[in-house]
Amino acid sequence: MFDWLKLFFAGPMDADANAASFPARRQHRKKLLLFIHGLGGGGSDDDRSTKYWGNFAQLAQADGELFQAYDIRFFNYASAIRAGFPSTTVPNSAAQLHNQLAAEWRDYDTVDVIAHSQGGLVTRRYIADRVKR
Repeated sequence: MFDWLKLFFAGPMDADANAASFPARRQHRKKLLLFIHGLGGGGSDDDRSTKYWGNFAQLAQADGELFQAYDIRFFNYASAIRAGFPSTTVPNSAAQLHNQLAAEWRDYDTVDVIAHSQGGLVTRRYIADRVKR
């Protein structure tokens, strides 16, 4: 169960290892582990988000018990840290999260979120918007 600790303390992985692809959803899995990046971590593809999260997604995948229970995915939204780059507001990012959950991830019984910084704000806004309805 603590294989992820060994991987975590082993040090940084190379870029190719960080960009590993995660298997498609399997029928028996009803839980989703969703990583949501913070400010400046976004992009339009899972590869950039995977690199942003470094070893954390790899750690989750390396933990056999965790990986058996969850599918692992990333939610990406534009969040530039410099002027002139695309960025979306927190409310718009929360709406995008809702759309992706409703369209692509609707079959999961449970969605557990690991969010960093602005990703936490996006998650909180998503929850607040759902409570209001």
